[in-house]
Amino acid sequence: MTRETFLVQVLNWQNATWQGTINWIERQETQPFRSLLEMIKLMDSALEDEGERREWPGERAEKGEYGRRAKTGSKREREKKARRTKLSDEGGN
Repeated sequence: MTRETFLVQVLNWQNATWQGTINWIERQETQPFRSLLEMIKLMDSALEDEGERREWPGERAEKGEYGRRAKTGSKREREKKARRTKLSDEGGN
């Protein structure tokens, strides 16, 4: 069994749960989480496939394994991009 190290940064506490980021030290990767359960699932997914290349669930989604692309950027950034796309489709600026 390999040992993995995670650094958890709790940024907020809403709806009786934590929100923040989790940093996988050995892989030097960071993922946000919206609940304590989601944080635990991220850690579990990193440890479940011993011997294989482990990855965060978001990486699998980006590769199309789940049939959808993972969300990237903040909600505000995604909304701005959607507005720009809509304007360019309409021929505006």
